This record gives sequence, structure tokens and C-alpha cells, in this order.
Amino acid sequence: MINESRTRQEEIFSSYFSNKLSLILESNQENHRSDISSFFKSLKQDNYYALMGRENTMIPFLSVQDNLLLGISKKNKKNYLNTVDHILIHFKIDKKELSQPANSLNETEQMIYQIIRALALKQNIIIFDSANDSTTFLINLMPLLKKFTRLSGVAVIMVTPNKSIAESSYYDQCLMLNQLF
Repeated sequence: MINESRTRQEEIFSSYFSNKLSLILESNQENHRSDISSFFKSLKQDNYYALMGRENTMIPFLSVQDNLLLGISKKNKKNYLNTVDHILIHFKIDKKELSQPANSLNETEQMIYQIIRALALKQNIIIFDSANDSTTFLINLMPLLKKFTRLSGVAVIMVTPNKSIAESSYYDQCLMLNQLF
């Protein structure tokens, strides 16, 4: 019975999210973050995921680069930084920006670096919790996220209560949260 449930969840993931930029609209009243996190933790695949947003995850007294390098072995550092450099080009960020202290970044800039880190780590699933982000920021970010779904096969899931984002033409699909849970 448990295996059937797990298989069904994996089918849902494959059919709904693989290699797509998905928009999930949530109600303003409820925070379904734990439901979403539990769903992806329950998948027994080799998919790695990043759950980002709503809180600062950078260590303020480290540089941006040092924050990006957290958990990266010395052996993999050079390749990882080359990947970061390649991604920075797409985001139109100068490599010199990596030397600034993390505490000099605003929330939007920190979110961008979280996305860059997830992409550089080649995570297959990026869950982007964007409840507090501005409509302009999200609409400007969507073309880049869509590009990475095509280039690297990553699944990007943007969870937001902001219904005006659904008017964008950049996402592949839009789901209401109650369709999933």
C-alpha cells in the first residue's frame, strides 16, 4: 500500500513538474510550505531539491562567494565556481559581486544567489516560495527560470499567492494548490 502511494506521487511529479516552470497558486490564508516540503521528501527518486524563500539563508559575516561555497569540497571547488561563473552570465551579474559581504545584500539579491546556488549544485527540483516577493521581481525572474528549465532540465516550481503572476506567459502550467493536496 505504501509503495502504491509512493508510485502515485512519483507519477504526479513526472507528469506535472519534470522539465517545466510550474506556477502553483496558494490561498493568502494558508501556508502550505510544509505540505510541499513533505511531498518532495516522500519521493524516493534521485531528484534533489532546493526549497528557498521567506527567510534569509546566507551567513551575514561571510562573502557571497563563501556562502555559495558552503558544503563544497576543495576537490570540487574549481568546477563548482566555473559553473557559478557560467550562471552569473545568464543573470548578468559581474563575478566581482561575489566578494561583497552577504549582509550588504537585500532580500531580492539573496534570493537570486540562492537560485544560482541551486542551479550550480545541479539540483533537479527547485521550489521557489515567493509569497513576499514583488510582482515585478517575479515577472522579471520567470524568463530566466524558464530558460534554465530548458537548458538543464531542471523542474522549477514557483509557489505564490500572487494571482497576477498567472497572467505571465513564461510558465508552462499553473496549478491551484488544492489540486495537489
